[in-house]
Amino acid sequence: MKKLLALLAASGLALGALAQTAAADPTAVQAAFTKADANGDGKLSRDEAAKLPKIAAMFEQLDRNKDGALDLAEFSAGYTAA
Repeated sequence: MKKLLALLAASGLALGALAQTAAADPTAVQAAFTKADANGDGKLSRDEAAKLPKIAAMFEQLDRNKDGALDLAEFSAGYTAA
């Protein structure tokens, strides 16, 4: 039983570290944002965000300033979930 608990704890730590690594990679976030920003205006419209279904599903929550577009900071907040 102790071995099983230790294995489960180690697995959880490894997954947590992996998630933090993905979240901490600003290059990947920037690349995804730039790719989705079809018109190059530095923000994602709803139509542009539709290319990333998970971002599109969270668009309202991510659009903190309610301007109808996601800037890089707003996009970054949801990118790891995407």
